[in-house]
Amino acid sequence: MTESPNSTPAASDRAAPDRPQIRGQLRSRLQLAGILIAAGLVLEAITLAWSHPFSFMTFIFLSGALVVGGAGLYLWTIVSHGPGE
Repeated sequence: MTESPNSTPAASDRAAPDRPQIRGQLRSRLQLAGILIAAGLVLEAITLAWSHPFSFMTFIFLSGALVVGGAGLYLWTIVSHGPGE
């Protein structure tokens, strides 16, 4: 196939040179958010099987902080990387 001189390049050809770096940052932040949420959920599952007063404190404060922190990081990542970036 030959290109005509008036054809415009595809959207992927016009991407900024730093686009892979932005995708890498986005991916790493989303991975970290997922890891935090998963760690919080695993810790919550462990504390549900643990019958000690300290387990409730761990459930609320430590695992809750991990889940909320992961969800917050996820939302912040999506908001800070808008569609134009």
